[in-house]
Amino acid sequence: MQAAPVVSESFLSRLPELPEISNGFTPIIRAIYMPDASSQDFVATLSSDKKISTKILQLCNSAFYNFNRKVPGIQLAFNLLGGSVLRSLAVLSVLDPNLLQEPLVGYNIKNGEFWEHLYITAVCSRYIAEVVDYPEPEEAFCAGLIHDIGKIILNNYAFPHLRQAMNMTVMKGYPLWEAERQACGIDHAEISAKIAENWGLPDSFVQPIKYHHESEKITDNQLLGAILHAANVASIILSQGRQDYYLKWVSQETLDALQINDEQLADIIGQLGDEVSYAWNLFEAKGS
Repeated sequence: MQAAPVVSESFLSRLPELPEISNGFTPIIRAIYMPDASSQDFVATLSSDKKISTKILQLCNSAFYNFNRKVPGIQLAFNLLGGSVLRSLAVLSVLDPNLLQEPLVGYNIKNGEFWEHLYITAVCSRYIAEVVDYPEPEEAFCAGLIHDIGKIILNNYAFPHLRQAMNMTVMKGYPLWEAERQACGIDHAEISAKIAENWGLPDSFVQPIKYHHESEKITDNQLLGAILHAANVASIILSQGRQDYYLKWVSQETLDALQINDEQLADIIGQLGDEVSYAWNLFEAKGS
């Protein structure tokens, strides 16, 4: 029998205001994901807040993009990179890496490991999306950034129940998300999806995040869910090794949706090491 939710619906409705998640930028994220927003509205929205526009331009001027001139404003960044990439950079700016470097004690996640997993999953998601011809690789990147963000909520606001869940994974062999449901009445992926929903992201984006451990449950945009599921596993393998063990976590439904087999997935993961190393330049070498 599943426990009553420790994280209530009234609490979930306040997620956009929590400093661990949005840093007050939720209205901006909602606005740039509006399906009918014009390019002028898009640029004006990102330019309207000095803090977020400064962060975005710092990322645009990093060694990752290596433009031969400095990008001084959002309009030129839009012209050079397009709206999809700027949405990714906006989400990166919202998810402050310095804040996400903090340990999540309830999950036994050490300093820096959580941000590393989010970012590597995002890079892997974009790469796999390109390999399987998903039409919006940047959408996959953003889903990777958000997919586990709900862990912050359970760690900070449901710590005793989370520790029960962690004990269940060790003592009874429960998958983490199932143990969270048993102990907390909700799992981190569902909270992550709720955050994405509160940001105004479409259901085709929200559902894959909600079921990134159980992609067979996705009814809307199963391909993105499969990409996210495979990228999550790839991120763990790149961080911890033990490829033969963790590849077994990838469901057959995921492989079918991606139209690849397990050997092909192993080859893709083998190619991801250099891609991930290169992508760190986005943060290691900022523009002046």
